[in-house]
Amino acid sequence: MKRPTSSYIFWTGMLLLFVPGLLHAYLLMPFPGSQNLEAIKLCYYLEKIILPLRIAGALVILWYFVKYFTNSRRWGKIAKVTILVLGLSSFYITDFAFKASTMFEEPKTIKFADAVANKVPESYIVLGVVRNGVAKAYPLVYLGYHHKVQDSVGDLPVLVTYCTMCRTGRVYSPVIDGKRQTFRLVGARHYNAIIEDESTGTWWYQATGEAAVGPMQGSYLKELPYEQSSLGAWLNKHPGSLILQPDGHFKSDYDDLKDYDVKQAVDRDST
Repeated sequence: MKRPTSSYIFWTGMLLLFVPGLLHAYLLMPFPGSQNLEAIKLCYYLEKIILPLRIAGALVILWYFVKYFTNSRRWGKIAKVTILVLGLSSFYITDFAFKASTMFEEPKTIKFADAVANKVPESYIVLGVVRNGVAKAYPLVYLGYHHKVQDSVGDLPVLVTYCTMCRTGRVYSPVIDGKRQTFRLVGARHYNAIIEDESTGTWWYQATGEAAVGPMQGSYLKELPYEQSSLGAWLNKHPGSLILQPDGHFKSDYDDLKDYDVKQAVDRDST
């Protein structure tokens, strides 16, 4: 009876330690079938309990190794250690390789240039915002990687966003209940980026600004006026505009998207 009991303890610990993180990563990234599931609430609450479940799982596995491991057969020991090591390697997948905030980092430097010093080709598509005589243009090739840029145009705080899966650009006010928020990229649901504000922890759909789940559920971010056009067309209307320049830390990521707006095939799953 001891061997089945000890195996049950080991597998319970493995389940708690690894499965919630793997499920969370699967549901928040565009893996086959994941985006069609109605699972945003599951993702939201799962994220909050992953760490406690991992701690519980680690303690259960530690208990197994202290109390039962030495009594296992040689091949049983090798198999369990191998499985544990493989399981630990999944942390790279769930917490780095397929974690939105590490796959698509925030800009490290936000630098603008006028038309004279600008290095962005005028054929590039931009989102443009004007406020009290101040104009700024945000090229999609950079927004597409970062998914969002948090900035100000004149005295106006702006959250400039773009989702490459649904090809949607939106500009929102980052002010919620009178307080300017910092947003993080959570992942994607239904082929649209999900962002979270720092104060309330609400998850918002990028394409609509709707609060999908969390304390602000059912409310909307305030959308701000903007235009989408080629940089050349934008500068014809606003010759004094400032243009967001590339952050040198992400050159290879930008290069992957340089022909995005004209060459990338539409994702069949997202149609």
